[in-house]
Amino acid sequence: MLLKVCLILTLVSAVLHSSACGDMEEKPNASTPCRQIVARIVKRQLAEITTCINTMQFKNKKDRANKLACIIKCVGIREKIIAPDGKFDQAHADAFMEREIPANYLPFAKTLLQKCFDIGVGMVDPNEEYCHSYKPAIKCIMDEVTNLCEVFLNFEYHSCKSSHSDFIVEFCKSSIPLMVYKVLNIMDPRLIAITLLCIVNFTNSQEIDVHACKREVAKTVKRQLALISVCINEMKFENKKDRSAKLACIVKCAAIHEKLLTPEGALSKDAAIAFIENLPPFLHPRASKMMEGCLALAIGEKAPDMEEMYCRTYTPYIKCFMEGTTNLCKEPKKPKTGAKAGPA
Repeated sequence: MLLKVCLILTLVSAVLHSSACGDMEEKPNASTPCRQIVARIVKRQLAEITTCINTMQFKNKKDRANKLACIIKCVGIREKIIAPDGKFDQAHADAFMEREIPANYLPFAKTLLQKCFDIGVGMVDPNEEYCHSYKPAIKCIMDEVTNLCEVFLNFEYHSCKSSHSDFIVEFCKSSIPLMVYKVLNIMDPRLIAITLLCIVNFTNSQEIDVHACKREVAKTVKRQLALISVCINEMKFENKKDRSAKLACIVKCAAIHEKLLTPEGALSKDAAIAFIENLPPFLHPRASKMMEGCLALAIGEKAPDMEEMYCRTYTPYIKCFMEGTTNLCKEPKKPKTGAKAGPA
């Protein structure tokens, strides 16, 4: 469970290991800031990742990259988060949290992370060569740990005055973290640390890299335009007027190809989630909000008529999705202040 904390916590270390961040060796208590609790764990986890990489035997760099889950499993065992036999053990997980997390944070942490531990119980195979069975629980923790405390919400890069701070800021602004996160073939612990820190920070921040966002939107639009061309060639029209009248049907066809709709043309929350997950993590919060709003226009009694000839009932959803996509990279408008009050 918390073994995944290792990976994300590991990330942060390149920034938080500086002595300017305070004494991380001191046992946390009720007055310890959440960031310092996480930083203390991070510092130790990085050392454990390095130890595991050095003690485990790999055939080559590719084999090492393929066994990332096994490396994190090794850290979990060394940290006594999971049992020595590699199985998820409630007693070990509880002991770790009670040892590392002050009582005032404990109920929240347990509620947040327990479901991830539950995923791992009975699912993992300790004898599996590449530890693939550990991945669902690892992914769960990586998703949930971002909510563990405010350190991930409003992290100030320069707060610890690390000698690497300028590099970290530039690195986080680039698209490299997204590439490394997906490929995971660069096993320098410091690079993994910075990479995941960037992703965690971007995922929770309202500010995004506008240039990276526009690149992703452009790729999405380009792909969908290609699908529209495919649909125009696939569908049969009586004439140009009929084709124009069935524009919504053409877009519906493209959405089916894009798997935003089921093959029958029905809206699907699962399909929307899958679409969002294919976007870079830093866009997930905005894309999720957009899709929730669009789905709300086309569910229940508002569900489109899949048999209607001109697909007009899909128009509200299509319009919402198209407008939402084009506005995905725009900063939310700030409410106006100091407006003059109207007449009494």
